[in-house]
Amino acid sequence: MSNQAWHKYRQRWADAGNPLTGWEYVDIEDMQPEREVCSFCPKLLRYVHIIKHFEQNLTERVGCICCGRLTGDEEGAKKRQDSKKHQNIRKSNFLKNGWCETETSDGLLWTLSARKAECKIFMHAVGNYTAKICPKNLEKNVPLITIDNDTYCVFLKEMQDQVFEKYDMLK
Repeated sequence: MSNQAWHKYRQRWADAGNPLTGWEYVDIEDMQPEREVCSFCPKLLRYVHIIKHFEQNLTERVGCICCGRLTGDEEGAKKRQDSKKHQNIRKSNFLKNGWCETETSDGLLWTLSARKAECKIFMHAVGNYTAKICPKNLEKNVPLITIDNDTYCVFLKEMQDQVFEKYDMLK
């Protein structure tokens, strides 16, 4: 965004009574496959940065550049967005790896031998899943992470997403 455009949107923002300083970063969301319009400028966004003004109890959903300028941390906003993009690539690669399905006496079992761990998802009944993530650097019988019966998922993909979130935390 050019400086001229920034000043135009900044003036509109201020005229609407919104503060120009005091914003803090809260989170970032990937809107894929949808898009959302930045609440500061009219740019269509895939990655939405959530910022909050704690003194005025305001929350806004903005793009990377607007987040960086409003929070005063343009480098941090760019790093967070790049990190989210790389996480999405890792997740895509993780999910498209070959999950092997096996029928057991207790239900269905899906296994994936990934770089950092062996992942197993058990479906005991429709919507009733458990999962174990066993790091390759520990004994196979000692799961580092277990997702238990309290987790209700309609689709296997939902459980795979949860397994990835835990798997991605491994170093």
